[in-house]
Amino acid sequence: MLRFLDTFYRHRLLVLMPVILALGVSTAIALAQPRMYESSARIWFYSSSDPALAGQPNTTQADAQVSVFRELLNSRAFDLKVGHRGPLAAALAGGGLTAELVDQRVYETLARKVLVAADGPQVVAISFQALSGAEAQGTVQALIDQFTEETLANRKNQAQAVVAFMEEQLKTQDAAMSSATADVTKYLAAHPRAAATDVTLIGLQHTADLARQRYAEVVLELSQARLDLSSLDQAGGAGYRLIDPPSAPIRPVGLMGTLIRTSSGGILAGLLISAFALFGLTAADSSIRRTEEIRSALGLRGVGP
Repeated sequence: MLRFLDTFYRHRLLVLMPVILALGVSTAIALAQPRMYESSARIWFYSSSDPALAGQPNTTQADAQVSVFRELLNSRAFDLKVGHRGPLAAALAGGGLTAELVDQRVYETLARKVLVAADGPQVVAISFQALSGAEAQGTVQALIDQFTEETLANRKNQAQAVVAFMEEQLKTQDAAMSSATADVTKYLAAHPRAAATDVTLIGLQHTADLARQRYAEVVLELSQARLDLSSLDQAGGAGYRLIDPPSAPIRPVGLMGTLIRTSSGGILAGLLISAFALFGLTAADSSIRRTEEIRSALGLRGVGP
């Protein structure tokens, strides 16, 4: 350890130079970066009995929706719809890029730069940084609009499938009810003197009553399914409401945070280089500076202090 300290004091400028250079370079890079504008929005999701959350008591509605957002953002098709729906694709189309390269930049930008996080058990916060406030705001709004469109489309498909299934059930049950009622009528026609205690008649009437009861239940279920489908066209049909819509920022994001992050990275890199330099200089230094080093280096014993 003493040899390292000795080497440091003898070559301190050389050892510290990587740290100084790395700090200067990282600071210059941070200052050269264009100023970014950030727009954000907050969405409040309604509570629901989501089957996916039934076995996860520690997962909130917001956590589940954050996972959905992140899966969508990793989808190229979704990102391209958002990019072309908002101003992002036009902003990235400069420099004579082909349509394929623009789409690739849109996908990479949204997948990397959109931040989605839970801000409570039912609130999701979304933010995005761009070179202009209008671009940041428009992209967040396009993201929310596309999410709404796809969520509604998915819910409508599910609701329509339920309605179609219940309509088929109603037809089946109507046929079963008609058949059971006809069986009772036929039996009474064939046995006009059948008493109320006739076991066969009681069985046929019981079957007919069950069929009519089930038919009434299916009618109610079909009415509820149609009501659920029509409710999707009402406000809040997507299962959430926007409590903080995205606004156009008038000031860029603070420079201090960027400087701290880049400077920290630069200092860390400089320290690593300095450490390797210190080890190298110490290993290359064969000079003797202490009495106890004479015996190990020359095999002689010192006679003075």
